[in-house]
Amino acid sequence: MSTTSGKHPKRRRRWGKRLKNVYMDVRIYLHYRQLNPTVIRLSHSDHHVSVNPADARARKKLIVDSLRGRLPRNQVFWRRACQQLDPCAVLDIGVNYGECLFSVDYPMHTRVIGVEANPALLTHLTTSKSYHDNSSQIEIHNVLAGDSPSDAISFFVNQVTSGESTAATGSVAADPSIYEQVSVPQICLDELLQDRLSEYESSEQPIVFKIDVEGYEQHVFQGMSQTLGSSCDLVGLVEFDLAMLEGASSDPEQFFEFLQQRFEIYLFVDKAVAIPVHQLRYTDFLAQLKGVKFHSDLLLVRSANPQKYSRFLELWQPKAMSA
Repeated sequence: MSTTSGKHPKRRRRWGKRLKNVYMDVRIYLHYRQLNPTVIRLSHSDHHVSVNPADARARKKLIVDSLRGRLPRNQVFWRRACQQLDPCAVLDIGVNYGECLFSVDYPMHTRVIGVEANPALLTHLTTSKSYHDNSSQIEIHNVLAGDSPSDAISFFVNQVTSGESTAATGSVAADPSIYEQVSVPQICLDELLQDRLSEYESSEQPIVFKIDVEGYEQHVFQGMSQTLGSSCDLVGLVEFDLAMLEGASSDPEQFFEFLQQRFEIYLFVDKAVAIPVHQLRYTDFLAQLKGVKFHSDLLLVRSANPQKYSRFLELWQPKAMSA
């Protein structure tokens, strides 16, 4: 009797999920006049991007979330930073379909750089770039950003969901059957920035960046030594996930201390609430991170005059949420 009753909640959840999927399929069809749209308008934006509707991430995070009007944290950060800080350059590392990169209009003086290692996404990114009013300013680099230049680095393309494609072999080990191994060039971000680094140093506007590379974040920063050693203002968002960092042969404690020496750090403890952690010991930071299940984003700010970004940072404080 108990076994039978125990099955019912699972059965109800399965049916609930199926009904929810049918409901969303109906909404998708009514909106796009097809079940599998290949071009969608981004949520709360006038910009469109090309997508593969068979990609689980594209369907959930772009097609469905755009219909629902949802804006993930990385998109909120990108839009606020690009619109309010008037950056001299922006770097979207781990572009995926470009839901951040293509979501805003840019000032004519802003250099716009997108880096995406997954070759399967290049056609979509090229198409989306052609839709954008700032297309002449946008650079798309189909390479892996890392700690040293290389002609060929193994990259693992997830055949189910593009968001879990990675250069971290440790992340692949759990289910290698869903990954396709390809070779891609690896560059250091300094290579993309060095030709205009002196220009950025003299600018009053920051370089804005977003780094989401499935655990490979420490390697990306190690390829930014010249930029980090410059006097450029930097404002960024970086994913921090203990398991994924370890899967990429990174030491999370070492990475945190690396960031701590170079930035003011704010940990997101809610969807849009970040608390300062740059003065914490790693054990205390880890305790905060455990509160968000070992995975969150870090908001990073580096400037000789941090007060310049106080109004931007206030947007992420708890009081801003209750206002």
